[in-house]
Amino acid sequence: MKVFAVVIDLVILPVIVVIAVVASFRRRYSDVAPRIVWGSTPLINNIYWSKAMRSAGFWSETFMFNHYSISNREDFDRILEEEYRWCPLVLRPYLGFISALVRYDVVVTSFEGFLLATPLLRRLQIQIFRLARIKTVVIPYGSDAYVYSRVRSTSLFQGLMISYPHLA
Repeated sequence: MKVFAVVIDLVILPVIVVIAVVASFRRRYSDVAPRIVWGSTPLINNIYWSKAMRSAGFWSETFMFNHYSISNREDFDRILEEEYRWCPLVLRPYLGFISALVRYDVVVTSFEGFLLATPLLRRLQIQIFRLARIKTVVIPYGSDAYVYSRVRSTSLFQGLMISYPHLA
């Protein structure tokens, strides 16, 4: 599966770069108010921040992988699992990312990144956003903000490992 992901990344990377360059030129000559996207971890804060930006007059929406059971589906604008149903699930993050390059001017995300989770493209997301002239705002929310090797409190470290075992 990892080899498959690398092959997809290498095939789609040039396409993403070309789309980012084209989006960059469109953005350079646009005088439209910034369009903001919040994602892709389904945090309840994203819902409220997006609504606050809308009430301030900005075009703002949420774009998540899915939603947690503590929130309602209706609270989020776009859910990747529901979009591009004609496409295999493994390719949907790429389509969502390409859509974001064209559609948004500001991406607000966590340290987990925005949509692309494969090792190669995950590292290149910020550079691709820069190339497309998309402003990126990174907001930590909890598990993504800890540097586990620097946590000195044994009880805190154990609590984190219990709560987020996949980060061990």
